Amino acid sequence: MKVSVDWLKDYIDAGEDADASAHVLTMAGIEVEGVDYSSFSIDKVIAVKIMDAEAHPNADKLRICTVDAGTETLKIVCGDPSVNVGDLVPLALPGAILAGGLKIKKSKIRGVESPGMLCAEKELGLTEEGSGVMLLPDDTTPGIALEEALSDLSPSLMVSASGGAKKAQGRNGGYSDAIFEVGLTPNRSDCLSIYGIARELGALTGKVPVFPEISLREGARPVGEDISVEIKEAKLCHRYAARVIKGITVKPSPLWLRRRLEASGIRAINSIVDITNYVMLELGQPLHAFDLEKVNGGKIIVRKAKAGETLQTLDGVQRSFSGEELLICDEEAPLALAGVMGGELSAVSEATVDILLESAYFAPVTVRKTSKRFGLHTESSHRFERGIDIQGVARAIDRAAMLISELAGGELSSGLIDSYPVTYSDKVISFRPSRCSEMLGIEISDDDVLAYLKKLGMQISGSGSDISVIPPSYRVDIEREIDLVEEVARLKGYDSIPAVPLSGGMSEHLQERANISVHGLQSHMAALGYNEVINYVFQSPDEKGKLDPSGSHAGKQIEILNPISEEMSVMRQSLVPGLLQTISMNCNRQNRDLRLFEVGKVFSALRGSYEENLRLTAIATGEKVPVLWRKESSVLDLKGCLENLLDLLGFNGYTFENRRDIPYLHPGIAAAVFIGGEKVGTIGELHPLVQENFDIENKVYVFDLDLDKIGRLDKGKYSFKDIPSYPSVERDVALLVDKHVSLAELTTYINGLKLVLLEGVDVFDLFEGKGIDPGKKSIGLRLRYRSHDRTLADEDVRKVHDSILSSLVEKAGAVIR
Repeated sequence: MKVSVDWLKDYIDAGEDADASAHVLTMAGIEVEGVDYSSFSIDKVIAVKIMDAEAHPNADKLRICTVDAGTETLKIVCGDPSVNVGDLVPLALPGAILAGGLKIKKSKIRGVESPGMLCAEKELGLTEEGSGVMLLPDDTTPGIALEEALSDLSPSLMVSASGGAKKAQGRNGGYSDAIFEVGLTPNRSDCLSIYGIARELGALTGKVPVFPEISLREGARPVGEDISVEIKEAKLCHRYAARVIKGITVKPSPLWLRRRLEASGIRAINSIVDITNYVMLELGQPLHAFDLEKVNGGKIIVRKAKAGETLQTLDGVQRSFSGEELLICDEEAPLALAGVMGGELSAVSEATVDILLESAYFAPVTVRKTSKRFGLHTESSHRFERGIDIQGVARAIDRAAMLISELAGGELSSGLIDSYPVTYSDKVISFRPSRCSEMLGIEISDDDVLAYLKKLGMQISGSGSDISVIPPSYRVDIEREIDLVEEVARLKGYDSIPAVPLSGGMSEHLQERANISVHGLQSHMAALGYNEVINYVFQSPDEKGKLDPSGSHAGKQIEILNPISEEMSVMRQSLVPGLLQTISMNCNRQNRDLRLFEVGKVFSALRGSYEENLRLTAIATGEKVPVLWRKESSVLDLKGCLENLLDLLGFNGYTFENRRDIPYLHPGIAAAVFIGGEKVGTIGELHPLVQENFDIENKVYVFDLDLDKIGRLDKGKYSFKDIPSYPSVERDVALLVDKHVSLAELTTYINGLKLVLLEGVDVFDLFEGKGIDPGKKSIGLRLRYRSHDRTLADEDVRKVHDSILSSLVEKAGAVIR
């Protein structure tokens, strides 16, 4: 944002050293990225009146103008055909140095002597545009210095014609200005105006900014006779104010106004549009002016667009709407794209006589979405997206109405239409002044802390550690106690906080979740061959649909107020999409054998607020390294990893239950994980449609654990046994069972026998297909037997082994192969 220091001085004494003011702002977090100095000289330039204009005898495009210079009459050669007899214009005399270094001297032009040059605004350095000779006010006295002629064009506006009330004098007459290039962070929308910067500078220097008094001369006709307002989308438009001015004259803006707009990077258009832009730059409140004659039915309706509805915006582009955009309409058609850009049909032109002024508060989210959808980033949308001062809506429209009345004439209708369905409520923040010293590491007295906050316009009540603070309505970024601490740090000065070297012994900080060491889990996953990834907590709203192809698990997503982009506009509800994006990106780069995990927070909407939840999610695809009895990763690999983790945590009563209601998992290869009857996670193969949504070719296996829930559970106690003194005996058996029979069922049958000699059961093979009857599968089990007081004989093992096989045949319907 460009800030003219001369304009800034209308509201606060900014001193003569622009660099010093820039340093003060920068050190308080309002970064001035650069200071551009500009100046122009009008020494030896006077006002003259055109008395006569005749054709040049030796040039078709030149004329010889006879001018009244006050004390003498001069003949000046001029190339501007628009100059007329009676015009008052500036004349640069010999010795004058114009913009760009052009030095004026007496010279002959095509045989005719010319002791000077009639000047355009651009040649004088007054503006950046315009090629015609500058016209001065009709009451200008011929012969006076141009500096005097421009010194007091608009005293009621508290500015001089050349751009400010308090000017830095140039070396040879004229003026100089300094332009700050201010880089604001998105949260500081209160500084997106000249007065906002003045207010900030006042808080930092102790000087009090002063705003010109707004004085309106209203006519007798009530505004309600010409216009009415209906807001159909109160959630998107919290406030809409309107005024009517009739009988105006649309003309070019005066020099001082054009110069200020140009200094701020905005092109001058006409007096009405320029004033709306001027007030937006001055106060930070975007405004819009409609040609009242083009508002059909005398009614403004704020509503959502209808699908397929169109509007030609001021840039000449025909826009077609989806039905989500917020529009300003009359009773027949759209007039403007709310908060972004006006429509061409209702725009103010030279033929406009009556205008409708608009000042409104549009919800930042709706303006941002509309702006991004159409690729339209305007000065208006830039401010609405970041949040404006809803309490300043009426003040801005009154300021604009006053300026229009003075510069364009007309009669201001009596009263203000102010539709305000969502009224502003003060934010009351509980504050402990002592927190400033604790957080900043320096001693700041409570009195100093409260004094800093009062400088920023905060309302303070209470005493001691029980303080309530109400930030001003324009500080939309202040919501919590820590925000107030930051404000104190800014005003105290970041440079007053000493740089203290870190001290203390080296120690390992473990993030704990009740009885879980998160760092321990991360280390253990890495030891199992998984690589940890860290994804953004922001994601695209489309990820939810990708993860739930059926749409059966609808739930509100938590939107971010000021997202980096549409792809990062909601808080994640699961770690799975981020991991799948990582898998997809790696597979597209021919890195297909992956074992990844992430530990992080997910967020879910909860009764007007939100809930954070810590989860661990692991994912595997491609071939295993090293290759064991199965080459490709499978759900069993992930299950083994999950069991390993739960064993590490000391839980031995976990179970798996087949489920078909987990939207992102294959309905035939999915299970919920339970500990003591409490569901703590899920595991399975990725659903083929989800796999397709993320553009992944190979099968993917996932498990997801709720660490917060696990951390609240009671885990079993560790037990220790003597190291076995006698060898174990192993027996392998291949079983043919129905497909629906799970390994968990088989091990339950076996463990239910409570055989003392049975030490463990492992699976070493699983096969379906050729040679196996349809509806059947072959499972290979390895049973391990051991006695703690003797070496087992074959007969001992055979008896126990046969009893197990008999039980499996009887209870599981198994066939021994």
